[in-house]
Amino acid sequence: MIAINDLRIGNYTKIFQRSGKGKRILIVTVNDLHQIESGTLEVFPIDLVDAWLPRLGFSHSEGVFHSFHLSPGYVVHEPAGWFFMKRTMRMNEHPILYVHQFQNLFYGLTGEELVIRNL
Repeated sequence: MIAINDLRIGNYTKIFQRSGKGKRILIVTVNDLHQIESGTLEVFPIDLVDAWLPRLGFSHSEGVFHSFHLSPGYVVHEPAGWFFMKRTMRMNEHPILYVHQFQNLFYGLTGEELVIRNL
């Protein structure tokens, strides 16, 4: 489960459906935040894997992912997780493991929201 302090409106999370028919993606709203805070809704992180980056508007070349919003920065996947880079310097100290973390840091670095394509 994700702590409410780690979420923002627009974050992509997953929920498990009560009917037992699997999970679905939830885009967090103000109402969802209230339900999470009151304990009536539980949301879970989505693992950040290579396949998510093109859906988030990044292109892949030479082993790294690029976005014109970060230029000249880029994103790399290392064994510990994902890192935003500027030249050879990591822009985040802790590895990113989940989509909502990636969204939050991207927004913090660029002031732009990431929009997932082909949801």
